[in-house]
Amino acid sequence: QCLVVGEDMGTVPGELRAEMKSKSIYSNKVFYFEKNPDHSFKLPQSHDSEALLMITNHDVPTLAGWWDHIDLELRREIGLLDKNREFESANEQRRLEKSELLIWLDLQNLLPQGWHCDALNKAFDFKLCSAILVACARSRSRIMLFQLDDLQLLKKPVNIPGTHRQYPNWRRKQKLTTRALFNNDEIQALLSSINEERIQ
Repeated sequence: QCLVVGEDMGTVPGELRAEMKSKSIYSNKVFYFEKNPDHSFKLPQSHDSEALLMITNHDVPTLAGWWDHIDLELRREIGLLDKNREFESANEQRRLEKSELLIWLDLQNLLPQGWHCDALNKAFDFKLCSAILVACARSRSRIMLFQLDDLQLLKKPVNIPGTHRQYPNWRRKQKLTTRALFNNDEIQALLSSINEERIQ
């Protein structure tokens, strides 16, 4: 009477992935990496059904941090990215990914009012966050997970993998108390929309 999820984020050998599937062990997918060969984001209908889809997790940037390139700036500050060539290349790659994200939302008729496919410099807001979460809620994956960090538009990560003294991992606090978070009307409306998509 339980479900087992294996941590499979594209780095395990193919034979292990096949063995997991044969034993009914669910895979573990992160939204940022669910892409087609042409680097476009996979439509939710093409996601693996026997999987846990995580919009973000503790090892990747929050949605707001990803959109605003905060993760790249932090990695440069602590020496994980070369200050010039690597940083500029990562920023250009991120701009391409942001463009693909907006196209992905537009294809699903979920691009928020006030947003368009060229709005790469527009500040991340709750409308864009909501659109991403609702789109992901349409996923074929039987389980979906998202973080409270994203509901609060938090920008700094709780953890940067590979760091020890360079970044205060696991010490960043939530912006809102649990009570305030779940009493927020905008968040309540978003959770209802996510639930409606999941039960269809």
